[in-house]
This record gives sequence, structure tokens and C-alpha cells, in this order.
Amino acid sequence: MSRPTNRAVADTLQRLLSLPPAPKGGRKLALCEMGQNQAEGALDNPHHILRVLLEDIAEIISEDMLNHLSPVDLEQFCLQTALRDDSGSSMLIRLIGAFIEAYANEQTSDQATLLLREMEKLARTR
Repeated sequence: MSRPTNRAVADTLQRLLSLPPAPKGGRKLALCEMGQNQAEGALDNPHHILRVLLEDIAEIISEDMLNHLSPVDLEQFCLQTALRDDSGSSMLIRLIGAFIEAYANEQTSDQATLLLREMEKLARTR
């Protein structure tokens, strides 16, 4: 058994272990039994689904950025990608790439900013 080599993945899993399990702690999506912590066993098991999904994301974004994101939001993002059969890293690449391309274009820069604000509003409505 080995610990994650990415410190931010290990920190995120550690923080998730200290939070109340789904759904008490805002952790509505779960692949485990009610009352069980989704992150249980992920630090030591390299094949644990949550650890694999977080490590996939860590290939795309920096440790610093991972540390600035909510562990619950990261967990829920990972679970949503698994439930929807999406790739979290591919989705982030598409999102970042599309935003950069739209923002960099003088003709679409304002629209890109508006869409970002709309997405931020969506995030606050939960």
C-alpha cells in the first residue's frame, strides 16, 4: 500500500476523512453506504476510486490550485464524472481551453467573461 505522491491529493483525502460523511457535510453524491465516509481507505489504496479520480485531476491542475479548492467540491466533481462516465481531466482541459480561446479573442472576450460570471452564480446557488 502506498500513499499518494501528490501532496495536494493526500491533503484533500485527509481533509475529506475529517468531514462528516454524505449527505451531512454537503456530500450528496456517494458511491458508498449511507453514513460511510467516501474517502475511507483512499490514502492507502492506490486503486480506491476517489484517489484515482483525484490523481487524474492532479495531472492537469497544480498542487497549489488543488489546495485552494474545497475538498467537498473536488470529491463531488470526481463522483459526478464517474456517474456520468466523463473524464475529469479531459473536462477541465476542455473548460480551460475553451475559456482561454474565447477570452483571448477580442470579439468574444466579453461573452467569455459573462459566461464565467454565470457559472460562478450557478455555483453559489447550491
